[in-house]
Amino acid sequence: MDDLVNTIERLRERISEHRSYFEGGGLPEWRTRIGLIDPLLHTLGWDVTDPATVRIEQRVSASTRSGEGWADYELMRGPREPVMLIEAKKLSERKPARPQVVSYVVNENMSRTYKIPYCAWTNGDDWAVYNVSTQNPLMEVSITEGSTPKIALEFLSLWRVSITGDSFNRAITPIMSEQLVLPPDPTSDPQPDVTPPPPPPPGEWTSLTAEFTASRMPPPAAVRFPDGQEVANRVWYGVLVETALWLNQRGEFGPQSCPIEMGPIRYLFNLDGMHRNGSAFRFLVPIGNTGIKMEAGLSAPHVIQLAQKLLTDFGHNPAQLLLRLQ
Repeated sequence: MDDLVNTIERLRERISEHRSYFEGGGLPEWRTRIGLIDPLLHTLGWDVTDPATVRIEQRVSASTRSGEGWADYELMRGPREPVMLIEAKKLSERKPARPQVVSYVVNENMSRTYKIPYCAWTNGDDWAVYNVSTQNPLMEVSITEGSTPKIALEFLSLWRVSITGDSFNRAITPIMSEQLVLPPDPTSDPQPDVTPPPPPPPGEWTSLTAEFTASRMPPPAAVRFPDGQEVANRVWYGVLVETALWLNQRGEFGPQSCPIEMGPIRYLFNLDGMHRNGSAFRFLVPIGNTGIKMEAGLSAPHVIQLAQKLLTDFGHNPAQLLLRLQ
């Protein structure tokens, strides 16, 4: 997900800074494909250099009036099974009411045993995906309009695992549930502890201050706080979110605590989701219903470091926060 967010941000900047380059020139469509479309497809798992995955400029049937057409991209499920055809245009072109690629694929399917289920139109900024059998749009999104995380969620439907799995929306459900579900809002005031928390089961938990050596660690499945409270977890930044919520439930952390910095120009927590230099949080996550926003575009080691500092700053021993690693 972080790679997709980063790619979308780079493309937004590229469009803003080099719009005339992508709109003009002798071959503006190729500029758009190489500079804007190929990087996004690659991040979504489509290697445009590998004919087993993506085929370029493939001849397809069109209407009898226009003879044959060409598919700018064929996204492949198998050796003879394109799962989506994409029509690419230069950046300055606007999406027509009915892109030509829809007719291409409808006519192509007439002579096919295996039917191509999806087609798409893009100018590198605007994307539209269609169900070929109904000819209705399934997705319409612009890279330059809206918040980056929401745009990334839309593009997860084009993830290779989703498309080749026969369901256009297959990617969104598991990834949102595993990576993007925000923690539940606290609904009641915490009750004081009347008994000491039971010890965690031996061997299942690792202290936040332990040495983490793996470069790409899977996120912990659960977090256990010093008072014995345990919460499920699915992503690394969730450790920070849950820590902030735990401190908030104790009355120790709230809007009055903000902003909290994580660098000379960047905030970890504040109330408006903007860094000191005026840029928006790259991946904004709200902390329950507290009104606090968190910058969640963080690596696993950075999350561990910041969670340790947050606990220390509020008078807690980070060694007493335990993670159940997967």
